[in-house]
Parts: sequence; structure tokens; C-alpha cells
Amino acid sequence: MSGEDIERIHTLETQSALQKQKIYDLEKRWNGVYRGLWLIGGGFVSVVVFWLTRGGANG
Repeated sequence: MSGEDIERIHTLETQSALQKQKIYDLEKRWNGVYRGLWLIGGGFVSVVVFWLTRGGANG
């Protein structure tokens, strides 16, 4: 292998590592978004159940 080939391999490995880190960061961020959406959805479900147990529209 020539020095040019080794440099190209090094560049590709660096780019691959950066892409893996970006994917990891995005997955981490989306997990937080999903958790927040579950909390919001759970809050709505709780409100509906509370409303129904108190008589709903007839109360």
C-alpha cells in the first residue's frame, strides 16, 4: 500500500466514526422526544379517565 492509500483509509475511518457518533446522538435525542410524547399522551389518558369516572358529560 502506498502512503496515499493509507491516508485515504484513515480519512474513511475518521468519517465513519463521526457518522456513528452523529447517529448515536440522534438516537439519544429521539429517545427523549419519544419519552416526552409518552408522558403527554399519558396525561391526556389520565384526564379522560378522570373525566369519565366523575360522570363524563352527564356529571
